[in-house]
Amino acid sequence: MPIYHSAKLSKFDFGICRSPGPGLGNLMFPFARSIIGSHGEDNILISPTWTQLKIGPFLRREKDKRIYFKEFLGRNLLEWKNWFRAKFLPKVDESRLASDLTQYDNYVVHYEGMGNYFRDIYDGRDLIKAWIDRNAKKDGEISQVYNIACHVRLGDFRSEEDLESKSGHVVRQSWDWYRNSINEAVKLSNVPHPKIYLFTDESHDTVVEQLDLPYELIKDPSRNAITALINMSRANIIVTSRSTFSQWAAFMSEGLAIWNQNFNLKETFPIRANQDIFL
Repeated sequence: MPIYHSAKLSKFDFGICRSPGPGLGNLMFPFARSIIGSHGEDNILISPTWTQLKIGPFLRREKDKRIYFKEFLGRNLLEWKNWFRAKFLPKVDESRLASDLTQYDNYVVHYEGMGNYFRDIYDGRDLIKAWIDRNAKKDGEISQVYNIACHVRLGDFRSEEDLESKSGHVVRQSWDWYRNSINEAVKLSNVPHPKIYLFTDESHDTVVEQLDLPYELIKDPSRNAITALINMSRANIIVTSRSTFSQWAAFMSEGLAIWNQNFNLKETFPIRANQDIFL
């Protein structure tokens, strides 16, 4: 009998939509583990409910409302059938060993939370990237490799000046840090006029004005979050924010990533000797 693998993304899941829920970068962790867990015969991956209802981004008037109704392909008939079937099967936590489950003919393995972040999934990189490539609705995709991506995340992040500890996630990085990091990326690119794409949850023109750099910063052409992630990963060098979104781009990329030296990246991400640079 098959074993089903299902990621729990929200407390309430109605099949068509769910609530509440975090940003796409955090949502991807339990689902990525379910992709890895479902690899092999007699395993069925349950396609999750991506669309979420969340009022915070609307109240904060953020550009990205994080609804996620247009990031991935919807369920086909067989996937809906499996989703309903899994609702009525015994549910077990992903930490349970298969040897403990001999009393079940078939069951659903539940994956919930962020676990050990990228440390849990790095070895399954190829499986995860292949699933994203097959299922993402690529809208505004950058199809070619280019020189530099810069991710400026503001939104609900707090500035370094407001925090006692400056080593964690969800911290706004200073404009000076971004300027210095982009300049370093330009040097590393070894290209006279590198192509630089800017990814941000703020107004593109506002960020360009604040950075005040002598380079053209091209607006990311993506029209959904997963395409933005794919576009970032196509860069030879990524100037990152302190977000899991930037880490996902680095995870999917074969290029270099520039990180803030105050950021304790190793808590969540296996640092790569030849790819990760700290400034």
